[in-house]
Amino acid sequence: MGKTPENVAKVGDLIPQDRRLTIQDLCNTLGLSYGTCQRILSEELNMRRIAVKFVPRLLQNEQKQHRLEVCRELQEQLQEDPNFLSKVVTGRDEENIRMEILELDDHPYFVATQYHPEYLSRPLKPSPPFFGLILASVGKLHSYLARGCRLTPRQLSDVESGNHKKVDI
Repeated sequence: MGKTPENVAKVGDLIPQDRRLTIQDLCNTLGLSYGTCQRILSEELNMRRIAVKFVPRLLQNEQKQHRLEVCRELQEQLQEDPNFLSKVVTGRDEENIRMEILELDDHPYFVATQYHPEYLSRPLKPSPPFFGLILASVGKLHSYLARGCRLTPRQLSDVESGNHKKVDI
């Protein structure tokens, strides 16, 4: 069956009737595979799920205008300084297409990510963006980076001979 125009039309007809349908509901109703329904929704109908509803992935006019303004500002900065982007974008996706991490050199600690570092953090193993923020907040980021992003054994341990001791980063 697959991603045929008829199946696209069927999915397109069902979604407006009940935007809370799950992909599995669509599969059961239409007899399509999960992957086919997912591809039709995302690739053909350009929809995504937000707060349990499928909604069009279209920008509002205000959002489009804001993006244009930001792009114009970035173009001006790029024309003034051809190395502007090398100072800002520090991480890209695996295909080297999308910007994933952004840092500002002239700020004590400004890091923005497209991914969610909070999902990668654990109480005793914070993700690098969070760990960097903590180090920057206590004035230890530069010394940590100078040591090749390594902690000494003393800094890893907060216990010395059974006595609790403050961690020195």
